[in-house]
Parts: sequence; C-alpha cells; structure tokens
Amino acid sequence: MDKIIKKKLCEIEKAWKERDLLKLKELCVAPNGLISNDYRKQIWPLLLEIDNISDFMANWKDIDLSNSYSDIIQRDIDRSLYNFDICESYNEEIRKNLRIELSNIVNGVIKHNPDLHYFQGFHSICSTFLLIGGEDLGFKMSSQCALLHIKDSMRKSFEDSVYPEMMLIYKLLRIQNSKLAKKLESVYTFDTDLNSPMFSLSWILTWLSHNIVNFNTLCRVFDFMLGTHPLAPVYITSAIILTQKKEILSFESMPDVHQHFSDLVDKLDMEAICADAFNMMLRVPPENLVRASERKFPEDSALKGEVKVARRYQKKQRAIQIMMSTIFVFLVIIISFLVNRYNVIGLIKG
Repeated sequence: MDKIIKKKLCEIEKAWKERDLLKLKELCVAPNGLISNDYRKQIWPLLLEIDNISDFMANWKDIDLSNSYSDIIQRDIDRSLYNFDICESYNEEIRKNLRIELSNIVNGVIKHNPDLHYFQGFHSICSTFLLIGGEDLGFKMSSQCALLHIKDSMRKSFEDSVYPEMMLIYKLLRIQNSKLAKKLESVYTFDTDLNSPMFSLSWILTWLSHNIVNFNTLCRVFDFMLGTHPLAPVYITSAIILTQKKEILSFESMPDVHQHFSDLVDKLDMEAICADAFNMMLRVPPENLVRASERKFPEDSALKGEVKVARRYQKKQRAIQIMMSTIFVFLVIIISFLVNRYNVIGLIKG
C-alpha cells in the first residue's frame, strides 16, 4: 500500500474513533477523500449528524410510506441501479431487491418530511447512500442529507432556490475568469434576461450521481460535498466549467454548450476538480456568495452558513505563514550577526 494512503487511513481511523468532526471534514476535502467505503459507512452518518436525530428513525418503516409523489418515484426507481459501474454485476433478483429498498428510502424521506418535495434525481442520491449503508442507514443518511444539504432543492418550486443557486455560478466565474463568464452569460441571455446555465441542473440537484459512472469516483465527490458546505455543488460545477474555458469561448449558441457538457463529467479528473472547488471556497466563502445573490434565499435555507473546515484550513495556513516569517526573521538576524562578526574579526586581524 502507498505510504501516503496508509498514513491517511491511520488519520481517518484516529479521527473517527475520537469523533473529531472537523478533522474528518478536512480528510474529506484532502486528496482521495475518505478512501474506503467501509470508512464512509461509519463517517458519513457522523457528518450528517445521525447520532443526534430523534428516535423515530428506528421505526421509520412502521407506517404506510405512500405519498403524493409515489407514482413518479416508482417510475424513476424502475429505471435505477443501472448507471453505476458496480451495478453491472447485479442480476435481476439483486436489482429488484435493491429497488424495493430504494423505494422505501425515497418514499420514507418524503413521508416523514411533508415539507419536502420530491424532484427527479433525488433517488440517485439516495441510491448512493443505499449502496454504502444498506436500507436502514441509507434512509437515515438520505433524510439528513435532504434536511441539511439539499433542502433548497426540495422546495415546491425551483424558482425559490435552485435557479437562484445556479445563478451563483456566474458570480464565481466572474471572479475566476471574467472573459469566460461574459461568454457564458451571453449564451444564456434571452431578451436581456440572464438565465441560469441549465446544462448544470442535474449536477446541482444530484451531486453528479446522475452523471458519474465510476462509483468510487462518485463517493469521493460525496466526501467533498458532505465535508464542506451545501453550496459545494455550485463550486464543483464552476470548477468543471473552468476546465472547459477554451471550448466554451468557441461556442456560439446554447445547444453547443449543452451538447458539449452532456457526457463530459465522467471523463474529468474529479480529484483535481474537488481541489479547484475548495480553492474557490477559500477565495470566495459560501456565506459571501449567498449574501451577494440578487435573489434572497429563504430564512431556513440550508445554504446559509460558513465552511468550518475552510476556516480551520485558513488558520493553519496563517499559522504556517507566521512560522515561516518568524524563521525568516530569525535567519536574517543570525546571518547579520555572523556577517558583522566576520567583519570585526577581519578588522582585528588587519
């Protein structure tokens, strides 16, 4: 085993045993994320505060889970569990049983949280939690993810939150590459009205679970999402767009952009994308991005809040800078002392 990976696994083990959530979030952001699905099964629930939820979760299947979205949910589930590479080995019996569990999870989240509204693609997020944690833990993780991370995507209308959230992509791009931002804005402006970049809708809604085939890669992206902030999909999306600046600048129409991005994500280096996204978070913190939005988000929005792991990272960086400055000053003093001493000795000998 690679020494770096082995060292990180030891760090993950230590932080997990000590329930050091901030350290675990740091490890989620660092290269390779949590590495192992066995660790994800233990750590994702901690990040989703499952230790602190009410006891109703223990008996969540004891009621009729049917709801007003059940028919739509079933149609989505009937097409599910084909897209990930690990699903290729499933026979129809395994897939059938997993779909029953997935149906329970998705319907359970909606039934137990009547203020949440199902969107097509939520089942893809839930299927990731199911494959990591099984039915019971998968339900708990899906429910908490819905409340703590994607609540704004589960409002009655996307107009209230999802579309304004997507507009933040332009704000990030203006800071990172104004020329690229202007080009994309020109493509999505109709009759003087700037529209959200719709090619990224499924990325934002499903945490790329509808777009990434390699399950390990997807889980690494989930590490990043769970370890940072509910706005992480916006930063990930912006990082992806920035990798394609040359191509975007050559496009003339919206269909060109949509066609280019239709099957691109699965070909990208998502490790590098996560690193770029986190650097953007450090440069433009989510709380600043939310405040800068032309459209105000609801008071109970999950998007309001800071990235604690980013604050800790910045403190560490400042501490390192202070230490390096101190060392530099100390070295200058020593060198000056030695030079002066050498000059004095030279004068004496002279």
